[in-house]
Amino acid sequence: FTMIADIYEIRKATFIYGIMNSIFTVLMSLSPLFGSVITEKFGWRGNYIAIAILSFISWICVIIFLPETSKNRTKLNVIKTLKSFTTIL
Repeated sequence: FTMIADIYEIRKATFIYGIMNSIFTVLMSLSPLFGSVITEKFGWRGNYIAIAILSFISWICVIIFLPETSKNRTKLNVIKTLKSFTTIL
């Protein structure tokens, strides 16, 4: 949702939020049906395979289609990131 706020104006963003929430609601209500069909056809492992495939497709779509929205983008500093984690721990 933050990316939408970064890209679109408030009016357009609220419209997109509504569409996204509608899609999420429909998909969440249909997911038990999809899961039961997958379980019937492929067994309980089929659900995990379906999630892995959908996750991979989503990841590829994000890499290809999602633009960078950060104005102050910096390169990843692995050492600095690891030091931050040690501070937290």
